[in-house]
Amino acid sequence: MDVSVISDSVRWKDVLNELGKFDFVHTYDFHKVSEDNGEGEPLLFVATDADGRVMGCWPTLKREILGTEYVDLSGVYGYGGPLFAEGVEAGLVLVALWQRMEEFGAVSLFSRMHPLFVDGIEGEAERGEQLGDVVVIDVKPDEPHLASYRGSHRREIVSAQKKGLILEVDWDCAELKEFVGIYQGAMRDLNAREYYLFNEAYFQKIAVAEDFKVFIIFATFEEVKVAASMFIITNDVMQYYLSGSDYAYRNLSASKAIIAKAHELAGELGIRQLILGGGVGSERDSLFKFKAGFSDNFKPFYVVKKVLSEQVYQALCKATQVSPDTSGFFPPYRA
Repeated sequence: MDVSVISDSVRWKDVLNELGKFDFVHTYDFHKVSEDNGEGEPLLFVATDADGRVMGCWPTLKREILGTEYVDLSGVYGYGGPLFAEGVEAGLVLVALWQRMEEFGAVSLFSRMHPLFVDGIEGEAERGEQLGDVVVIDVKPDEPHLASYRGSHRREIVSAQKKGLILEVDWDCAELKEFVGIYQGAMRDLNAREYYLFNEAYFQKIAVAEDFKVFIIFATFEEVKVAASMFIITNDVMQYYLSGSDYAYRNLSASKAIIAKAHELAGELGIRQLILGGGVGSERDSLFKFKAGFSDNFKPFYVVKKVLSEQVYQALCKATQVSPDTSGFFPPYRA
């Protein structure tokens, strides 16, 4: 098995298209957006057999370790991780990928694993540490979408519509500025970390990407946009990406109505699964319970914290006077 390192967009897209199944977090375009956001340089590690057939790949972001010749590898914001061809032994592919990463000069690898593609990895240890669950809606276009929701969700969605809540789909992200204002306002209300206050330039780059389709659903009440959510479609998967709502209108259940609308659109578009995500910090908190009201299909969420070069890893931890324990912030020498 040969493992190459790819950084050009054309070859990256060819690899994903050969594998067939992937999400927007695996694409070059999203990694490029992440690079422009200061998160690292896009690199795709690709394992091929003797005939040149792609066996698997792992999209990453490379980050220099200042003062050394080494680098770290991390994943983009969202559910990333490796992809595998049908019928391959994932464990063997992973060993080859990790070995090449170490040869490349990477000390460690951090990656959130995609809940829809992690099943190809048989070993629990190789999947990483399970932090919680992700809520996924299995889209069934021949069934009424509201019928599968929790009773209180159904009642609140119907009530919002009776009160006059209007849902508008912005397929071209023409009103992106309005979305950014709603989203950033909601993040400030929640006292979210600065990292999550993505600016308009970040969203603009996502909106014009070619590797996936982005659209926004706005909820309007009495001519005021009270909530908005961004959704991303890749192949037959839709993700509920980022969302915000005006706290003053919280009793309208606008976010629930938006997700119900997205679910309805998913059925019309041939989407098979709509990923809603999990709770804050993977906890079963109020956010998780909100999402669980739409589906009882929970997928385990794993995070990989892989030490690729033990000797260098230990030396870096010693130099920065931190414990080499991997259970907390990873890698600890960047804490």
